[in-house]
Amino acid sequence: MKQKWNRSEGWGIVAARRAVAGLLGVVLLALVAGCDQATSDSGPAAIEVEYVAWIFENIDPNYWSTTTDASAFGNFTIYLKTDQIGDRTVDSVKVGAGSLADDYWTLDSSGDFDFDASTGRIDLPYLYIGSRPDVLYLNWRFTVTMSDGAEATYEHQYKSLNGATPPIGNMVYSPEEYGGSTTGMDAMIPVATVTAGPTWNGAAIEATLSLSDADIANGWAWCYAADGTYIGNTVAAFDWSVTDKDNPVPNNAIVTNYDTSSSPVTVDLSITVDDFTDDSATYDFADIASVVILLTDGYQYTGQFDYDFRSRTDQLTVSGTYAAP
Repeated sequence: MKQKWNRSEGWGIVAARRAVAGLLGVVLLALVAGCDQATSDSGPAAIEVEYVAWIFENIDPNYWSTTTDASAFGNFTIYLKTDQIGDRTVDSVKVGAGSLADDYWTLDSSGDFDFDASTGRIDLPYLYIGSRPDVLYLNWRFTVTMSDGAEATYEHQYKSLNGATPPIGNMVYSPEEYGGSTTGMDAMIPVATVTAGPTWNGAAIEATLSLSDADIANGWAWCYAADGTYIGNTVAAFDWSVTDKDNPVPNNAIVTNYDTSSSPVTVDLSITVDDFTDDSATYDFADIASVVILLTDGYQYTGQFDYDFRSRTDQLTVSGTYAAP
């Protein structure tokens, strides 16, 4: 996907590395929607933004097949009120961040976003700033222009990790990639530290993670074949119903050891076919050749599969070979 920007340092947009994995991210976005009041401009026919769903992601730069070195991204899905759409399409979307009027991405209908008129859904690409490891965060505004010129604007102020307080500043950053002053900034969920594996051990994929951030509420893996085709995903490693971040409950179906006696804590995983959702008609569990580990916050959403921040590793090669049980 082409890049477009307004400012000289390069406000970028990037499509997901793989279509299905990107689609999973978009589906999950729908579960974490904000509830701010939308406002609309007068036009040929009224159009309103019902809500905007979001994820702020810290992604290992090696994950992307593009040339971007960015690691901090905003990812959004806009929902229009379907009873106002009629036979119109979306002409453009302008996304601004922060308090400066000149800070924005301009996306047009030539391929910068996908629009489904039946659901009112506008899927935006990942938004980032040049090759930087930080992204604007505090106040975001979304202006949608329809094919007949009607406009709708929606604004939202985001909170820090776990949704408890307003953020310190208007930037969030990747703790692995950012090396400057963090004054007035908020850290994103760290990328998983994999200290052992992933390795085939018979009919199971085993790995050990080291977790040092108390805001991490859950994690799982996306799985790929040797040719890079997305196959499916694992179950979550922890119980989503738990809201006490000091006492998370591991999912014993996939977590074989959860050691909290030292910091960082250690999580041992063993993934079998029973812990795996196969989304491929061509490949199955035995064909997994690499995985991407995802971590999220989420303690702010009681008993829900919801979160505001997520991180991704690069694709990690699974060593060894599958051995049927």
